[in-house]
Amino acid sequence: MPEISFDQPVAGKKIVAAINSACKKLEGIGFVYTPYQIRYKDGAGEEQWYYNNLSLMISNVSMKIQADGTEKMEAETEYSTISFTAPEGEKYDSDLVNEVFEGFRTVFMSEISRPMAEIAPSPKITSSEDKVKLPELSEDDKKRIEEGAIRILALVQGEYGERIAKHIANNGSDSWEVSTITLDTDLPSMIDDPEEYLPSDVPKADLLLAMQEHSSAAQLIVDIARAAQVRGVIAPIDNSEWLPEGMKNQIERELKEMGVESVFPRPFCLLDEIGSPLIDQFAKCFGRPKLEMKWENDKVTEVDVLVDAACGSAKFVAERLIGESIDDAVEKAGLAHHHFPCLAAMKVEKDLEDTLMHVSGLQIKKAVDKILAPERKKKAVYIDPDTF
Repeated sequence: MPEISFDQPVAGKKIVAAINSACKKLEGIGFVYTPYQIRYKDGAGEEQWYYNNLSLMISNVSMKIQADGTEKMEAETEYSTISFTAPEGEKYDSDLVNEVFEGFRTVFMSEISRPMAEIAPSPKITSSEDKVKLPELSEDDKKRIEEGAIRILALVQGEYGERIAKHIANNGSDSWEVSTITLDTDLPSMIDDPEEYLPSDVPKADLLLAMQEHSSAAQLIVDIARAAQVRGVIAPIDNSEWLPEGMKNQIERELKEMGVESVFPRPFCLLDEIGSPLIDQFAKCFGRPKLEMKWENDKVTEVDVLVDAACGSAKFVAERLIGESIDDAVEKAGLAHHHFPCLAAMKVEKDLEDTLMHVSGLQIKKAVDKILAPERKKKAVYIDPDTF
């Protein structure tokens, strides 16, 4: 666990500013923390805010930052040591990470020695007054949404989101209006002023699908939701590095303060109805796969997709099950899902002890198994983390 010690204690806000400045001057390294992680005490001003969930990103390795042994770094509190811890059990090129870190150490110490005013500006602070709720919907808008004529805004950054947005536009309800905005792929690791990176014309919408492909872009979810005046946000987690847990929690809290419902399916094909009129309209069409099947002489003859995966994988699998033996259909469904291909992450999630790609493929296998289990001569065998 590498550490950096200071000859004289340094205020938390200066440490954060120096880390941010050093990362901007180096390649292959980034700085991530929960944006606007502010806690005001009894209406006090900015002198009593803090930073949380800080991580140094080196070659896709997330190193947790602690100050004097604590993960919460008070802006005005002074610290003597900061430590950097890589995830236990994670495989990575230690020589490369150490080399990049030592380069970071040199630049960081140079930055920390400068006056605060000369270091790159620290992150923009959003006061509680800025986090106002969105205006009430008009009666016409309420009626339109109730009737299913919803406006969907897809936030994309690459192939992953583009494929989903295209499938939803082509296969969703005829009453839906789907628009897309694309964010740059080279956003800075920490965004000081979100307005600099927002599209110039964010269309008004009811539901935001946040399908960014980097944690830096995730910092813009709340601002885009506010600009679009959406009432619901679906931010799937098909790759945990694109939306870290701490950032997800902060986004959820800020959206709630705005009066916006949100859900974070992990992965996208675990989306279920949650009792929200707006989000449920989407989940009735796309989310956890649901099928209807017919068979004759132990062969699958028909598969109807009631709820498709947002990416279209359930429809893809269904087309390839026709003619398959009902004994082999579950295994064939898993193979077809893999060949689609699924774009969920292949990295093992510690809490799941599985990859999100496997969890995703498991959903279509379970959908098929649920229907065919009573009819099969042999039992389908697959690992289901939910039964652990």
